[in-house]
Amino acid sequence: MFRLILPIMVLAIGIVGCGAFENVTFPDAADSAEPDGFDGVPAPGATESLHAASITGLVHDGCRGFRDSEDVVSQGTITWVKVCHGGGFVNGLQLGYGDHEGSFMGFQGWRLAVTKWSVPAGERIRRVEVDIAGHYVSRLQFTTDKGSKSPVFGGGRGQRFDVGDPSGLPLRTISLWANLKRDPSFNRAVTSMTFTFGEP
Repeated sequence: MFRLILPIMVLAIGIVGCGAFENVTFPDAADSAEPDGFDGVPAPGATESLHAASITGLVHDGCRGFRDSEDVVSQGTITWVKVCHGGGFVNGLQLGYGDHEGSFMGFQGWRLAVTKWSVPAGERIRRVEVDIAGHYVSRLQFTTDKGSKSPVFGGGRGQRFDVGDPSGLPLRTISLWANLKRDPSFNRAVTSMTFTFGEP
């Protein structure tokens, strides 16, 4: 079976107390080819003020990439997070930017729980804890600059990654890859997440 391992772009990962964060310059969307499977919305504009980290299990046949357009992301800081989760995995999510909402990214199923967490007024997401179990994101939790925490989404235990920007920039957006293929060998869940930090 064809399997594509998406390169892990470890640009800003704290792995249980260790790791490094590097400055990132994104290429202009017009100059960069879309990865196979991406939905074709423009990439965030190139800026040296953006930092990013990717956490990846395994991007395999049946996976699709998702991200919100720059027109939506630039509407404001993240005000809420809606996560679809079940069976110990994170299956998909949706973000609110100011008064605007992004697209749902990932897999939705009627047997899965959907939990919405609103970022407390005046606070911004600064840190994300992510667990990877096997090929998939099994646990997700957000923390704000004032210490408020989201519920734990998913809940399955795996290898823990602690992602944040050491200079204090807020979480700006998330893009991800998720398996949408119904196959007994795979879970229809998120396989890779990229967290981008910066101002709207």
